[in-house]
Amino acid sequence: MLCVVLVPGARTQARRAVRFAGRTVGLIKPPPPVPPEPATFDELLKRARKGEAEAKAEMIWRFRAETLADVWKGLCADSQMDEFRLGLLMDLGRDEARAVLGDVMERSACYGGAAFDAALRTLFSVEELKEMALTLPGGADSVAFRLADEAPGGGDVAFRTAYLLQPRNQLPWVLSDRNRFQLALEHYGELTRAGRLNLLNGMRDSSTLRELLAEEADPGVQQQILYQMGDTDGLMANMDRDGAYAGNSFWQPWTYEKVMAEKYPESWLARGIRAYEGAWGQHYFGSEREAGYGRFPMWEPGSRAFDPDREIPAWQAFLRTWSRHPAADDAAYRLARCYEIKGDFREALRWLVRAAELPGGQMAHQARGRVVWILDASASEEQLQAYAGDPEMPDVVRHAAAYSLALRHLRAGRFEAALQQFHDLLARAGPESVLVVDGIPREPYRFVLRDQVEKTAELARLSGQPDPESQYALAALMYHSKGLFTNRLWSYGKGNDRFGGHAFVAMNGDMEPKLSEWAAGTSRYVQAYRAFARLENAPEEIAAKAAYSRALSLAQLLEMGTYMDLWRPQQEILAEAADLFERMVNRYPKEPLAADALLSLAYLHRDMGYFRRIIEEYPTSDAAVDARDMAFPQSGPHFGSTVPFRWIRPDEVPPAVAEWLRTPLASSPAEALRHGDALYVRFAPAPAKEEMKFNLTYTADGAIDVAVGPQFWRPVGLIRLDPGDRPVRIITP
Repeated sequence: MLCVVLVPGARTQARRAVRFAGRTVGLIKPPPPVPPEPATFDELLKRARKGEAEAKAEMIWRFRAETLADVWKGLCADSQMDEFRLGLLMDLGRDEARAVLGDVMERSACYGGAAFDAALRTLFSVEELKEMALTLPGGADSVAFRLADEAPGGGDVAFRTAYLLQPRNQLPWVLSDRNRFQLALEHYGELTRAGRLNLLNGMRDSSTLRELLAEEADPGVQQQILYQMGDTDGLMANMDRDGAYAGNSFWQPWTYEKVMAEKYPESWLARGIRAYEGAWGQHYFGSEREAGYGRFPMWEPGSRAFDPDREIPAWQAFLRTWSRHPAADDAAYRLARCYEIKGDFREALRWLVRAAELPGGQMAHQARGRVVWILDASASEEQLQAYAGDPEMPDVVRHAAAYSLALRHLRAGRFEAALQQFHDLLARAGPESVLVVDGIPREPYRFVLRDQVEKTAELARLSGQPDPESQYALAALMYHSKGLFTNRLWSYGKGNDRFGGHAFVAMNGDMEPKLSEWAAGTSRYVQAYRAFARLENAPEEIAAKAAYSRALSLAQLLEMGTYMDLWRPQQEILAEAADLFERMVNRYPKEPLAADALLSLAYLHRDMGYFRRIIEEYPTSDAAVDARDMAFPQSGPHFGSTVPFRWIRPDEVPPAVAEWLRTPLASSPAEALRHGDALYVRFAPAPAKEEMKFNLTYTADGAIDVAVGPQFWRPVGLIRLDPGDRPVRIITP
């Protein structure tokens, strides 16, 4: 991930963020009037530990009135509550302390520590802890289970069994506990199918496995037992008779599938592999293909890797005959992607859901992620509305479409509409409808969406108040609300996997212009940047804070890595952030935040001259403390981030570009043409026995380099990108 150290260090930045980014409404009870300069929890805690009554009273008030995020900071820093903070909580009185702690538990905001355990034991009975264990969302339920199970008279078999028989508690890491494993074995017939497969995975006791095989009626679970027993003849005979099933662990290492196909060349498994290769025209196993890892590429292949007109009928024919083959999920996924490329999202979504359920299961993670990608980034609002109300769509698609529609309203600033859509979704799905992520039952929707709904309600309230203070609070709420605009159905977040790899692919061959606004809409910092910009003509004190906060919002994007290049290249973001900080200092030189802006400029430009200026012009400021260190962090701005682009076919281009393509290419290995807002790049054929590839990067001077040579990894082809006014340079070997 591209990274740049921003503004002052984490300690100073956190202090100023609380000081100047506003506050949100309390969620436990209406708050009293807000102090003008609220201290951070860390500062209050230090003062309270020293015996300052005022600081202690402020901590207690915040436990009553603040948002979940602040309660978490106050009670559960680093997910641990110490005895001092426990004492502050208990000073609320029993009823209020129970309400606060119950709220924290319900939101899974704090997972333990001796003091936290002591608070739960003190405030809740064993029976209440049992109820929490059976009803609270993931994380908190395990804390409550442990405390109830350890309590005198609490660890009865009936309670343990009830906990274990919940589908969410039949996961591998739960069943790995020796006592729970034995209890699960005793209740084998009552476990879900997934629970039985998880229990079997890793078992080696032949006698126990034979007993289970004798009573097991599910062919797929029978196959897992035969695999655990090492009976490959029995496994292949079973598969020849009944086909394959999703969920079996032996499909995950692709090498086992290859070994079995080679050992039993006339088996149903081997015949299906040959049929798959005939439909695709490529080898089934990655070891026999030029690129990729295992059966699949190292990342989701872009649209260029599909041939919809040829593949759609081929995969339909394959699936009619081989729907129970372990290649079926791969075939269904490719079929879905072909429909997606042709713009038929409805069929694409239906086949992606099927791909997540078919044997052998390797594509489930990718298919579910692609469902969310289409709904979150590609489908129109009209399509989302249609999918949400279509009774023929699978429930998971209808609910996800309704949720994505709420997010579209939220990102567009239609807060009332978003709030209504959230409530409609919860009513339609039912308050206890469980969100399923990657086939694993997780928390009910009401837990998953709770924070998002509450923050949306507050945005709606603030948006209806045109006064500058409320509008500043609205922008500040956006800035501080992590994940507010993010789709919570992403099981793997938007971190290392860049939305499961789908956004990464969009940057590396599937870029569409509309994805720029999608990336901006999902970012709390871009949303805040735009909201702070609307306060330019507010009264001076608010306008100064808004100007600083707007620049800070942009600067935060430099920590987001290449993902934000879908919106704007990092060089542009850095340049505008620096310009905004400079303008803030020039316009409001007497404001305390001017010193913070100079410190930010020092780090962004890595220029010690700003340190000296802070010391001379703002000697008593907080920023001067950092400036006197005269030291930069080890890391700084890094460039060379990727340029989003799209591979296209010659028949997709405008007539003027088509005419250009018909002219002979000059001696250069690549040539570019601007047409409207787009830039097209074509490449010369590679010389014999050479493989020419290319790479695209933004450079520190604001240009785009198109580098051509065998050392790069993208295969050449006709591409389109949207460079704006940036110059484009062709770099040859």
